[in-house]
Amino acid sequence: MKNAIQIQQYIKAKKPLISVHEHAFTYNHVPNNFINLKLNKHTFLGLPMKQWMLVPLDKVLQLIAWFPFSWFENTAQRQQIKNDINFVTTIKKQTSLEIFKESLSFETESINTLLMMNMQNGIGGVMNKSIEEQAQELMDIRDKYPNRVLIFYAIDPTDPNCIKDCWKYLNTYKFDGIKVYPSLGYLPSHPDLMALWVYCEKNKIPVVSHCSAATVRRTDNTYNIRGVLYNDEIYTLCNKIQYISDEGTVANYFNHPLQWMPVLKQYPNLYLDLAHFAGCGWSDYIQGKPSWVDGAITLMKTFPNVYADFSYTFSENVDFIKGLKTLMSSDSEILNKVLWGSDYYLDFLSMPYVQARKQFFDIIGDDLMNQIGRVNPRKFLNI
Repeated sequence: MKNAIQIQQYIKAKKPLISVHEHAFTYNHVPNNFINLKLNKHTFLGLPMKQWMLVPLDKVLQLIAWFPFSWFENTAQRQQIKNDINFVTTIKKQTSLEIFKESLSFETESINTLLMMNMQNGIGGVMNKSIEEQAQELMDIRDKYPNRVLIFYAIDPTDPNCIKDCWKYLNTYKFDGIKVYPSLGYLPSHPDLMALWVYCEKNKIPVVSHCSAATVRRTDNTYNIRGVLYNDEIYTLCNKIQYISDEGTVANYFNHPLQWMPVLKQYPNLYLDLAHFAGCGWSDYIQGKPSWVDGAITLMKTFPNVYADFSYTFSENVDFIKGLKTLMSSDSEILNKVLWGSDYYLDFLSMPYVQARKQFFDIIGDDLMNQIGRVNPRKFLNI
């Protein structure tokens, strides 16, 4: 870790909250198809969007929200438009630094883990800035805030250059961890990733993996499935190309927590954060039905360094927060493995960030928040 001393001194002096999951990428850092995936359920009745549309979009949405059309008289619909305005206003900023500074306005004392995004191969489309430029912007933020920022490099094994560059960013530029988003088209046990997991386990480099729905996925629906695939409690060694258009199937094939079991059996001491704590599975879990949450819990209890953050999930449903609190209060093993992650600013799409954050903190309470926001992140991040 490049700034270990500054961060440890800051922790000792300020006792900050530590978020393991945040973003500062702009629309310039992701293909325009990402905007389609995130906004087409809400804006312009699902019509495809282009990057240039972001420039006036927040103003257009404000106008729509202001007009007393009957379609928007429903409070929830009107609030969703406002949420979209907040999201668009943030993502269309020109630099990652602008977004990061905005995030600091919500946190008095904090350490923030900024996760890159690498979607070029997965969803395609026009991207105005390169992966290298995005990485440089995060390095610049870390240099400007050496006691408050950690940065994770995003990899995609379907891009050979990305795997090659990963070693440079870990060893030369001292990135603090790795970010993966499997539903962009690869299994956690992809052969080209397994060599990286050896290195991460040996050097205690933490890994954050998306572990929820597959809203963000390959736009060509063509998946080259390489590695060990978990499906219906059966593990199968695969090397095949498969067309998958159903979002639920994509999620099960790539984002399901138990897709990590083959990796962890080989590298049981890998530091892994199952991001969003199987978010899409909480609806079933709180009703006592089998769900992804059970799979995440299995990994957290079986392997010493597997954790889960509740980012974004905390903004989706207040009952999910209550379910998490009940789980942590009744199971000390899980309490010691849950992490705080704000998912700034993507959770703007669910509800206003200040409201979501306050709701989560109020329900969880100070004692549990101290555990998941200070104690556990230090263990996961090795700081």
